[in-house]
Amino acid sequence: QRPPPPSMLASHMASANGAAGALSDPCFARFRLEEDTVVFDVRAGDATGSVNLSLHERSRYPRSGALAFADGSDALLRAVESVSERISSGASLPAVLEQLGSALGSEAVLAQLPSYSQIGSADGGASSSAGAGGSGDPPEGGGDASSD
Repeated sequence: QRPPPPSMLASHMASANGAAGALSDPCFARFRLEEDTVVFDVRAGDATGSVNLSLHERSRYPRSGALAFADGSDALLRAVESVSERISSGASLPAVLEQLGSALGSEAVLAQLPSYSQIGSADGGASSSAGAGGSGDPPEGGGDASSD
């Protein structure tokens, strides 16, 4: 009765699990889908526990936002809280891991981020070509910023 996970979400989760499996002591691991919530474990210094991304609209992933919350140490709770506003407007797994990794700031996480940045590269470039048109967005205020 439950619809199958959208292919891009399934692909991103499989890639994340593959990246974690290739690392001897991954900071992010065990990516799984529970209903409309992506769950993964975090072990990065003082930040330990699990992160839950409750997708606003699973069918729109990766353009959907999510409610992000954590269950674990105070360090993990603080890190998730610091990026939760950005995640609420865009919950693409590669972006979430990059934001969370930067918020955690530990050397181990920062060293592992390049492994996770490959998530989605097996989509045949679909995610990068979809975002290519938005890379040159004008700053807020339109053309006013460039006319002094």
